[in-house]
Amino acid sequence: MPRRILDHPVLGELPDSELVAIHVDGLPLGARRGEPIAAALLAAGKRVLRRSRQRNEPRGVFCAIGRCTDCAMTVDGRPNVRTCVTPVREGMRIETQRGLGTFGPGVAAAASTGEAARAPEDAEVVVVGAGPAGLRAAIEAARAGAWVTLLDEKDRPGGQLVKQIHRFFGTSAHHAGERGFEIGEQLLAEVQALGVEVRLSTVVWGAFEGPVLGCATADGQGHHLRAERLILATGASELAAAFPGWTRPGVMGAGAAQTLMNLHRVLPGRRALMVGAGNVGLIVAYQLLQAGAQVAAIVEAAPRIGGWDVHAARVRRAGVPILTQHTVLEALGCESVTGALVGRLDETGAVVAGSERRLRADLICLAVGLRPQTQLAGMLNLAMADDPRRGGCVPQRDERMRSSDEHVYVAGDLGEVSEASIAMEEGRIAGRAAAASLGYGEEAETARLVREARARIEVLDANVGPGPARRRGRGSTGEDAGATPIVECYQRIPCDPCEAACPTGAIRVGADPTALPRVDATKCTGCLRCVRQCPGMAIFVVKAGPEPGEATVALPWELLPLPRPGAWGFGLDRAGRRVCEARVVRVSSGRKRGDTGVVEVAVEARFGQRVRGFATGCG
Repeated sequence: MPRRILDHPVLGELPDSELVAIHVDGLPLGARRGEPIAAALLAAGKRVLRRSRQRNEPRGVFCAIGRCTDCAMTVDGRPNVRTCVTPVREGMRIETQRGLGTFGPGVAAAASTGEAARAPEDAEVVVVGAGPAGLRAAIEAARAGAWVTLLDEKDRPGGQLVKQIHRFFGTSAHHAGERGFEIGEQLLAEVQALGVEVRLSTVVWGAFEGPVLGCATADGQGHHLRAERLILATGASELAAAFPGWTRPGVMGAGAAQTLMNLHRVLPGRRALMVGAGNVGLIVAYQLLQAGAQVAAIVEAAPRIGGWDVHAARVRRAGVPILTQHTVLEALGCESVTGALVGRLDETGAVVAGSERRLRADLICLAVGLRPQTQLAGMLNLAMADDPRRGGCVPQRDERMRSSDEHVYVAGDLGEVSEASIAMEEGRIAGRAAAASLGYGEEAETARLVREARARIEVLDANVGPGPARRRGRGSTGEDAGATPIVECYQRIPCDPCEAACPTGAIRVGADPTALPRVDATKCTGCLRCVRQCPGMAIFVVKAGPEPGEATVALPWELLPLPRPGAWGFGLDRAGRRVCEARVVRVSSGRKRGDTGVVEVAVEARFGQRVRGFATGCG
């Protein structure tokens, strides 16, 4: 069945696109112009893209960024085409491939001929990777006056930002309250305004002393680029988890699911199991719900979730169970995933006998960590350090992001797997420092920028992850009182958009963005701006209801379909449990403004302080 996401609570309706005609295993198929082959096939219901050489086992989309070969197919007679990053063209002929495929005659001869290598092209500051770190590095180096060349293997810049539809935490300096794809658009606009040379669809296949880069473009042309200063911002790729059936179509990285849903508007599965309850797993699980999928459960091998409480509360309110001390034992199905066998773990990590159970799912998403992409760093013989807290074996660098090679700088997930806001700060430092080493800008100004950026990183990095819980008083029921904001920030996460959103000062964070918000309900006018702007969807406003003895609770809402005014259902607590009957009184989608929607429900006043969600239903 087709899997197009026709409507989305954040991205809106699927825009019209010209269709092109392609042939898949001899059968005609219509595809949206410019979308990856794999996305077009998955949208049409084709999940098996390749078969293994020895056992003829099926393979499908796994990474969706061109890192693995599970999506390799034969396209117009050419084998091993990475279909997850190759756009469709009119008249393409695509064939399911077995093993390595068959090369045509003359390949060996063609590979041994060609012109003598051309002299390398000279460049000043070269940035490899156009993600959050690379874009910010290019901006800062160009601002300082350097000539900057930005390279990326994708056909569009932005890296992870282009597929992130959730709001960012942090402060205004970190684009707090803005969605990832919006931040990417802003950074790209700055890059273009500064005259940075952006070369997309350019693969850097080698790095040599100099530093000199070996590059290849999408049309097969190759060239070398010599950089006076090189900034590596190559990011990280997803780790896999091995269990019986993990190579079967329907098992993929959480980032791959995010790419398919949010970038290509293709639903990777209708009922998903998420493996991993860190921030990535929790966020992508919610985005699966936004795209219209069901989420059977989130399983986490650790005794407690690794992600932030606000993300966990959001999926729980939507009815998704989080099973800690559980793991996937097997992916079920023949040609593709039809379910999963999960089991509970004891304190030693062994499966508890008799705890095994089957969950129905056609998608198993893996959110089990990231690995820095260190290939180019290794080719340049940069000094490395093995640090599990930073993501494994990563390049060593000083306070200005300079590596053991004075000509090479390292920023973002390549140096330490962390949040995009930290990657942007590291890119800021690397870009300015690289330009300064070439004589651009005043040293005092560079030192100030580095000092301030490192201070912001310290605030962000010291508080990323679970923190000490601290609950606040509950206040009025809302029956006779005015509006009362309830801010469910129980961890010291660096974030302050609620303060900026409130026009009356009813919510204060203060100079320290990790401080828990302070609420003065006497100043609240019930405008609900805080509900719309909170990145964690963790603010609720309780006020008097439309009838005596009732309270109205304003709930943040980013799911479809929107409940209709007058609909009856149940008020849910933050764990997704039924609390009481509830009636929808007002609904605002917020999509035209790019805001989070708000659903206001009326409940008995005594339940006003407990209701955090709503589910339609009766009885």
